[in-house]
Amino acid sequence: MENTTEYLEDIPGADHMKFVWGDRFRGWYQTMKFDRTELVSLEVKDLTYQLKVCTYEFKFIMPPRIEFLKGIDADGKILYGIIDYSQAERLLGVFRYPLSEDGFFVSPISIENFEKKFINLSVEDMQKLVSKGKVLTFEAFRTPYFGFQYFNMMENDLNEITILAGDSVSNSIRGTYEKEMADRMSTVKGKIESLPNILLILQNTLDRKYKNEKEISEMTDNIIHFGI
Repeated sequence: MENTTEYLEDIPGADHMKFVWGDRFRGWYQTMKFDRTELVSLEVKDLTYQLKVCTYEFKFIMPPRIEFLKGIDADGKILYGIIDYSQAERLLGVFRYPLSEDGFFVSPISIENFEKKFINLSVEDMQKLVSKGKVLTFEAFRTPYFGFQYFNMMENDLNEITILAGDSVSNSIRGTYEKEMADRMSTVKGKIESLPNILLILQNTLDRKYKNEKEISEMTDNIIHFGI
């Protein structure tokens, strides 16, 4: 079940590409970092203008909430579990889901709760508990990321170029910039689309729609895998 309460900027300084390119890009974020300034020629009377060059990066970051099939009650009603992740957990990018004996995934126990619940257990009992059952691991940090360097041209820059060199030069520069930016963004979009839809695979695995462990691992280049 897809979370419908995600915000446009739930990672500070990053744009969620889901709201730009659609649901297929849920979990993909764009960041922009200043790199340097560059003097460019306006090709009119030796005029030049200083523009910012930035690094644009596109990375997968786990959504703030995951809902998953938790089980079925005695009346046949489907039960769902919910896990909310902190920003730190999402940026770290390692997630584990224990598989219970009845074949459904359960929420992992936090370190704090683990210590409270099992503080009186012997070392042997703890080892048995930790090694009991399979665990699905999602190493989100290993998902390929993409990027490029290009100008960051703002409306104020174009207004100043208009004052310096006139409307025709400003309009020409605007057209060239917008086309090049669109081409670069389209290239990144295509690269992401060529990857497995890793979040959908995770969701289908948690919902027990995908159960073949080997296929799940192969589909995701072992980013999603089972272990103990």
